[in-house]
Amino acid sequence: GDWKNAAGIKGFTLANPSISVGVNESSAFDVSIDGTAIVGSENVHVSADLVLLPEAAFIPESLALAGTISHITFDELSRHGDQFSSARHGRGLQHGGFKGAKAELRNVAFAFMTPGAHLPADLEQSLKIAGAGLAVRGSLYVNDKALGTVAGYASDEGLKFEGVLDPFAIGPLS
Repeated sequence: GDWKNAAGIKGFTLANPSISVGVNESSAFDVSIDGTAIVGSENVHVSADLVLLPEAAFIPESLALAGTISHITFDELSRHGDQFSSARHGRGLQHGGFKGAKAELRNVAFAFMTPGAHLPADLEQSLKIAGAGLAVRGSLYVNDKALGTVAGYASDEGLKFEGVLDPFAIGPLS
């Protein structure tokens, strides 16, 4: 089934969720949540891992959020953001979108980790983050033409971004 208003986030639905709880070597509760969120018309696979300390009133010791998405347009991202701003504040954000261009991200992986958190093995390999922080990898397309790929992270151990910019021409820009 679907988990509506997942994790107390109004308007957020997690389809086919799986939740597991275990006790780790330090007697903390390790809670993992996995499922699919829908952003626009695209399914986003999301995972969360939370380590809770029972001796400290279940204050989180670490948190990791990660996911993958095959493709999503900037307009879908904007509409999705609008949905959450409307749900929270009763009105949507104003956005112009990309007029005359279909901009989208493809083959995206993303993660956010606090110190002590770990990513799922497949994302750990593809994101290659050092330390705790944010990581992303993906490709940018405009009007179905690849503009380039990027991978990198910003963490407590440094900053690293690398990518390839493909030759392109959009209007007068080449």
